[in-house]
Amino acid sequence: MKRHEGAVFELITLGIMITTLSGSANLLAQSSSKALVAKVSSASSLPPDLPEFSGNGSPTSVPPMPQSKLMLLQQVEVVTEDSKPQINPDDGLSRLIKSNDIKVTAGAYNDIPRFLQTLPGVVFTNDSRNTYLVHGGNDTENLYVIDGVEIPNINNISTAVSSGGFVSIVDTDAVSSIRFHDQLYGSEYSGTLSSVLDINTVAPEDTQRHGEVSMGYAGTGFVLEQPIGSRIETMTQFRHSILNYFTNDIGIDGVPKYENLLSTATVTLTEHDSIKSLFLLSNDSLNIQPNTLDSQDPGLVNTDYRGRRSTGAVTWRHTVPAGGNDLQLNYSSVTTNTLQTDAYHQRGSVYSDRLNEIPVTARYDVYRQYGSYNFQAGATANIHAINYIINQASGYPSPYSLNPAPVDNSNVSVSMLPRNYAAYGEGGANWFNAIQIRGGIRYEHWGINDSSAWMPRADIRLRADEHFSLFGGVASYSQMPSLPTMLGIAQNIALKPVRDVQSEFGMIFSDDFGDQLGFTFYTRKYTKYPVSTQFPSLSLADIVDPFGLPNLYMPMVSLGENKISEGQMSITTNPKRRVSAQANLTEQAALLKALDGIFRLGNYEERTLANVTGTFRISRRQTLTGRYSYHSGTPYTPFLQNESELQQREIYDLANINSLYGSKYERVDVHYEINIPLWENNLKIYGGVDNLLNRKNYYQYVLLPQCYSCGPYELTQMGIYPDGGVVWSF
Repeated sequence: MKRHEGAVFELITLGIMITTLSGSANLLAQSSSKALVAKVSSASSLPPDLPEFSGNGSPTSVPPMPQSKLMLLQQVEVVTEDSKPQINPDDGLSRLIKSNDIKVTAGAYNDIPRFLQTLPGVVFTNDSRNTYLVHGGNDTENLYVIDGVEIPNINNISTAVSSGGFVSIVDTDAVSSIRFHDQLYGSEYSGTLSSVLDINTVAPEDTQRHGEVSMGYAGTGFVLEQPIGSRIETMTQFRHSILNYFTNDIGIDGVPKYENLLSTATVTLTEHDSIKSLFLLSNDSLNIQPNTLDSQDPGLVNTDYRGRRSTGAVTWRHTVPAGGNDLQLNYSSVTTNTLQTDAYHQRGSVYSDRLNEIPVTARYDVYRQYGSYNFQAGATANIHAINYIINQASGYPSPYSLNPAPVDNSNVSVSMLPRNYAAYGEGGANWFNAIQIRGGIRYEHWGINDSSAWMPRADIRLRADEHFSLFGGVASYSQMPSLPTMLGIAQNIALKPVRDVQSEFGMIFSDDFGDQLGFTFYTRKYTKYPVSTQFPSLSLADIVDPFGLPNLYMPMVSLGENKISEGQMSITTNPKRRVSAQANLTEQAALLKALDGIFRLGNYEERTLANVTGTFRISRRQTLTGRYSYHSGTPYTPFLQNESELQQREIYDLANINSLYGSKYERVDVHYEINIPLWENNLKIYGGVDNLLNRKNYYQYVLLPQCYSCGPYELTQMGIYPDGGVVWSF
């Protein structure tokens, strides 16, 4: 049987598609008499001379609103009722996405991270996982925020050295909107190098129960909004995998299991005070046993993975006439266990770990607005309990070395309680509804090795007229390397925060019909990047999303550099038309330099990327959407074929890291949905086909463990497969 590793992994992601699709649109229009300012749920509520920017600065056409609300709205984040109002968000430098945009996008499976893969400048490594990389950054450089609470990770089946997974923990139907900051994000966010995904959950019904129940090919769950009395509003989301009840092998010699719970509650205390709680819980597991009787199974190790994640937070909000104050307490716990054994040598030990982290954070924020001027400031204090057991002593030979001895770099047990703290301030002004400037600075201190960094930023938005606008800015951010990288090898505890300097410039043209054309140019320069001391040509950035492979720990120093430049064009038609479309084209160059001082391609660079999505509203209750995705090919490192055949294992040619390109990637997806009214409720049925042309897209080259002399074997990604599910809304 011919194995297509990416294709069979993709079957897991079908469980994401079963999220619900019903009437949360009404919730997006709610306004609150208790709120300090008017809040709106979509750009359609903004005045025509105050654009809501979408897609990195594209202003949208909107109906009029009384002049008295103009100044306040253009400074306040577009949020749902219970979301924290952020003064003067990065409009023009970020993208506002509504929940329904994700649900109807073909090939996104109702999964937020997979939807982000359709945006300009966002690279995905393969179809099997929802990993995304932004403007040339690593996937560990993405920050997740839910209702103002920073979350360690929102994906199931993920490790501490990767942010991507098979399934998002957060059900799209529990979300009202997200704001995706892909560059120059605000100083209120913790140090992160690539992007911030800021999620707002739905504002629950305040007078009656509302919910959705869904079931489909790979999952079942519900979302329930329930008021309790007149002062408490709650929302609960639950989702459970379902394939594990029918099979123990979906084509990867195993099947994922997961269950997720998200719950929020808002208690109104007084006219000016409220308390909101957030609770998130996830359990997941995956057991992979390669079939040693299948000559085309590329698996080398048996992997038993188990994970548990939880976050609990309470935020007290006090509003005053000019703004508000927030006090937040946040507790998270992340525990993963991985055991790997050699599938071909009597299950000999390869690797094991037990990684536990418990960050506890206190945070205080103040935000004020006085006329055309506003500011926001805050501070955080954090205690981060770390308990790591990493055992690589038996190991597996390193694919980067000619030495056939098992890797034995790491055999550690670490218990630490570092204390971290940060403070930030931001200020901005809006003059004549045409010029918006903003600047900020953040100071962050990491207790793990007493490192610290200053992170300044500034941006400007200029509106020349109602059809043309400019925006741009510069910023510097810093982030510590992943904890397993720092703690797996004793000397790596000295690694410094990675620093990048970002710049961005863009322009937007729009017409009277709501259509937009945008051009944006980005640069990034990374310094203090971890690079190997054993292999002078190898950077940590060359190892992306290594889930399912033997973990390879090696001594590193903070002497690497990365240079990234990117240009993109995007076209968006008015989404209110019966037929609408979005298209984007990105040209990217990413170069990495390790200890040998030579700049090489990054293995996540995809030089040319293109996405086209279209929507056809057949009727008020029927919608047909399509998607086309393209990239010009992923760089890869060839094998030392003779040495690999002699030693019966994969050995990379480190003199030619990422010197070759895989073939181009192309994929077409279609999605259809119909809403059927049932009494006062709604039944939604959706279905479609992903990879409609059944193209065998390149994933990676491997050497087959039963035939190393056969040469590189091309693994392809998913083939054609169905998509479908049903949702009942009540």
